[in-house]
Amino acid sequence: MSEISYPADIAKAREVFAEKFPATFMKKGERKKIPLKVGIADDIIAALPEMSPELIKRAVGDYVSGPKYARAMIAGQQRVDLQGQPAGEVTEAAVKHAKWRENRRRQSARDYQKLRENIKHQKKGEQP
Repeated sequence: MSEISYPADIAKAREVFAEKFPATFMKKGERKKIPLKVGIADDIIAALPEMSPELIKRAVGDYVSGPKYARAMIAGQQRVDLQGQPAGEVTEAAVKHAKWRENRRRQSARDYQKLRENIKHQKKGEQP
């Protein structure tokens, strides 16, 4: 696979994860997420050799980058493996990292919206 696009490939990979590992991965719009085992992408690569390792890593990264996952990251909370079994606990450092990622994601979304508004105003010949 040369180029991975979110709508076509990453979303489909996440559907496969939810289908193959329902105790671990939630479909979009389903109940709250649970913290994943550290290194779970390597487990998925071993379990799904037909899928591109790069795609798996990108799809796992996408899965853990949203607000539901950030809210699930609570120090001491149990992490799970592909079968939904306990696989370690969330550390304070992991909580801080999750909050940092979510703040960064939100800032990027705000920056993107501001850029779109500026372009819209420029097209109309207005000052932003």
